[in-house]
Amino acid sequence: MALSPSRLCHHVCVVRHPLEPAALAVPAAPGWALPGFAMAPIHPGDAGAVNRRLRETASVEATVLRTLGHTFDPGRRESEWIHEMELAAPPRPEARWLGAGEVARLPMAERHREILTDWLGRSCDDDVDGGRPWQRSGWRRRAVAWVEATLAGHGLGPVGTVEQVRAWETSCVLRLQAGPVAYYLKAVPPRLERELRLTATLAHEHPRSIPRVVAVDLTEPWMLSQASAHPSLEEVTDVAAWERAAARYGTLQAAWAGRGDDVLALGCEDRRLGRLGEQIAACLADEAAMLVGEPDGLTAGEATALPALADESAALCDRLASFGIPDALDHGDLWGANVLAAPEPLFIDWEDAALSHPFFSLFLLVLGAEESLAGFPDVPATLREAYLASWAGRAPDYRLREAFAVAQRLAPLRYAVSFRDFLASTDRVSWELRGFLPYYARLALASRE
Repeated sequence: MALSPSRLCHHVCVVRHPLEPAALAVPAAPGWALPGFAMAPIHPGDAGAVNRRLRETASVEATVLRTLGHTFDPGRRESEWIHEMELAAPPRPEARWLGAGEVARLPMAERHREILTDWLGRSCDDDVDGGRPWQRSGWRRRAVAWVEATLAGHGLGPVGTVEQVRAWETSCVLRLQAGPVAYYLKAVPPRLERELRLTATLAHEHPRSIPRVVAVDLTEPWMLSQASAHPSLEEVTDVAAWERAAARYGTLQAAWAGRGDDVLALGCEDRRLGRLGEQIAACLADEAAMLVGEPDGLTAGEATALPALADESAALCDRLASFGIPDALDHGDLWGANVLAAPEPLFIDWEDAALSHPFFSLFLLVLGAEESLAGFPDVPATLREAYLASWAGRAPDYRLREAFAVAQRLAPLRYAVSFRDFLASTDRVSWELRGFLPYYARLALASRE
């Protein structure tokens, strides 16, 4: 699921010369322009969509290195995204490379001249954000070479087509076809290497619930896994598929109940109830993060209710703890997009995993289900019962349902805490992503009514 206040996104692409400080320009009134296009909002990291649209509109083959900047116009509800890109094939004959001299004298829209002047004034690769090597030219070639060698070591390959799927602050993902089998290479910053360790551990312990992991290299850090042909759950309108996912996730999670030391040893965040109340209070006190008075942020009236909400949340943490349900592994981002709707559902993208109360997890899955299964009666209760079946015997059924209800009231604030930490650790955050924090706070306020 993605939240976006924009009705239209304008993408401007700075395709860099492989050797010189110059960018690709195409003929356009009043003379030359950076290639670009407008499209409906997409996920900020959806590099695949950017690459395809650039190919379709400008006949330019390139891949995203990084986002140079983004702005949002609340009046028009339109945003501008500026991407630095690496050329993947020779440019079309009528295009030309523009260095500083050409930018200063050739006719072009002033906005494009401003973007190019700013980009040329930077130190190129020296300006790349630390810990994200995929933002450097040449990284893709090295990554593909590693995949080739790794697959060859398993008697697999060779690699045919390579498609960039995602590139943003927290990861870069390539899809590689090797004969009839596809693979994903996922690279993360060193601070998020815990996802790779955790995913490899889960694939070993729960091979029917996690895509096969072929290899992990924590020195890069990156991971190669086998792709699944099944769609993401958010694309599926069969309620039985969502029930299977809830039940399978409950089984996996119950296997990690009481294994807090193991979860923390893998590097996961600590979101246990004993600490969560204070974390929620700090999050709700952050007016800047809540975008108070800004477009799509909390209103001043909503903000006045946050101190009381913090006090209530502390009491809810104590109440939830009283049920005696052990802490467990929490995926942390269990939207339908992170579940593959195989006959035996598969769970992917564990970068936000934490040690927490297990019943928080289903909150995001239910939100997504209500959107994908619009019109189906009583979706929350259906998924709740499928999920809680894995916890039968730990408490009477009515107590499990009571605990689940309390967890659902706290869940939006548990995820607000994690998202605030994400925002603090990320250099360039789009308005679309910042909007999640007030969104979660608004959900928690609504649950009080």
